[in-house]
Amino acid sequence: MELAIEFTKCLEVVTGSKPSFRKRHNGFYIVEGYSKTLCELLVKPLDIEKLRKYIEYNEENITLFLRAFFDSEECVDKNGNILVHNTNLDLLNYFKELLLKLKIEVTGPHLHRMMGTPLYNREKR
Repeated sequence: MELAIEFTKCLEVVTGSKPSFRKRHNGFYIVEGYSKTLCELLVKPLDIEKLRKYIEYNEENITLFLRAFFDSEECVDKNGNILVHNTNLDLLNYFKELLLKLKIEVTGPHLHRMMGTPLYNREKR
């Protein structure tokens, strides 16, 4: 829930309008906002070079961007290792590059699924 609330606040700042925020019956949160510029920036396939000037504006921006990504994509295994799961190899390599710029040791990426592989929530509905 914290991630959804923070994303709602950030989206409001970026778009200049109030996004909708609601909880679904299955426990997931939905945040919806509209911005033509943001859509063009995040269109798939993701153009990392186009994003680079916004993300790497300064070290604080890099840190905030990494935090947002890790908040949504990471988990910690039983040995205390931080793992990131994403099927976009270019994106994973870019995050590795950003972490190394901040002098954070990184391994991988270690691919487990190919891009485009459907992922399913194992939680009972």
